[in-house]
Amino acid sequence: MQVNYASLVPNSVASIYHDTKRAKSYASWLSIGMEIEVVRQIALRLERMLNAPGPVDRLAQESFTWHLVLRYGRCFDSTSAGRFAALGIEHVRKLNDADFLTIHQGLIHRRHNTFAHPGGDCSCRVNLHLIEQAGNTTLHVGHDEEGPGPINDPEQAALIARLCTALHAVVEDKVERARAAHGEELMAEFDALVATLRANAGKHANPTQQALSIFARLGQNPAEPRS
Repeated sequence: MQVNYASLVPNSVASIYHDTKRAKSYASWLSIGMEIEVVRQIALRLERMLNAPGPVDRLAQESFTWHLVLRYGRCFDSTSAGRFAALGIEHVRKLNDADFLTIHQGLIHRRHNTFAHPGGDCSCRVNLHLIEQAGNTTLHVGHDEEGPGPINDPEQAALIARLCTALHAVVEDKVERARAAHGEELMAEFDALVATLRANAGKHANPTQQALSIFARLGQNPAEPRS
């Protein structure tokens, strides 16, 4: 299932996708910044869960762990077809924190084995037990399985949250640089872009924005129930 996180703009006359290299870089860094913040929030939620008295909800613990691993790894995926920028291990190394580097490598390793190559991170085998009792000899068939488990150390979860805070500052700098570069491009192309948009009045690149435009012309607010 795909989810559309379109930025909806009231009173927009028309809209197009600006698919230049600078525009894609700006959008990508914005997306990575939002993703890193989601990971930080998940890590903090996991830390609170592990520190809480009483038994831990195992299903929630698993869900938080693997959601965190997946989204963190996605920020470092330089081969993504939909993003045109990515963090790299050099950004983690520049933080000059050995604990950050260790936890980063662990998260990327988990992501690589669990999502990029699922099944490569577990080992399943049968073991045979000899049972000799009351003059009878039998073989008991057992089953062993080894695989990665969820994060169960609140200090590890807290470390991930701090790493994300540090990386978010890195991404914010990238966002500002990309915003400035894109702004220069917009100024240079301003007249041509305005002419294109005016020629396509009422049309929008994003379906959600298009629907909002239609409702606006009908004098309806889609967020309000109709009587």
